[in-house]
Amino acid sequence: EMRECSPEASIEMEAPLRVWFADDEALVRKALGRLLRGSGYEVRTFETGDALLEHLGRDATRPDVIICDADMPGTHGIDVLGRVRLLVPDAARVLYTAYQPTGRVVEAFNEGSVQRFIRKGQDATEIETVLATLAEERKVLGGGREASHLNAMRADLDALIVDEMCTLFLQPLYDASSGRMI
Repeated sequence: EMRECSPEASIEMEAPLRVWFADDEALVRKALGRLLRGSGYEVRTFETGDALLEHLGRDATRPDVIICDADMPGTHGIDVLGRVRLLVPDAARVLYTAYQPTGRVVEAFNEGSVQRFIRKGQDATEIETVLATLAEERKVLGGGREASHLNAMRADLDALIVDEMCTLFLQPLYDASSGRMI
């Protein structure tokens, strides 16, 4: 369910995040595009990941965030985000899908192709929360030497991941009163 955000929910930022979004469902593209524009983001939408990659290859404007549906005609969303990682390593890469994370999604996290995961059908605030976090990180870093240092650290971490020198461990969280996994 997508909903419009109130002006109070809009994010205060000096320069809006440039968000590129690929999804083969026209209604999803339209709804999410309207939602994000209403929250102050600069948004471009694409029908396929291939179209996004083609545009990325010939456009001088670079996105800050790429949100990509996993299952689309042509190139799978995980593969699109993997190529984005090589073309625009500073862009945050978000996988957007209706399905539960699979082993392939975990592998994509381990190799650094996917940085965040959002399930379709969640409340729109989940998307806004992820983007607000990314905007805050960008504002805190501000650019210049700090951003350059962070990019160098990211490159080092990427090398560790690609060389399989890091292992991802997942630990479930439990509600202490009910004992139920949350």
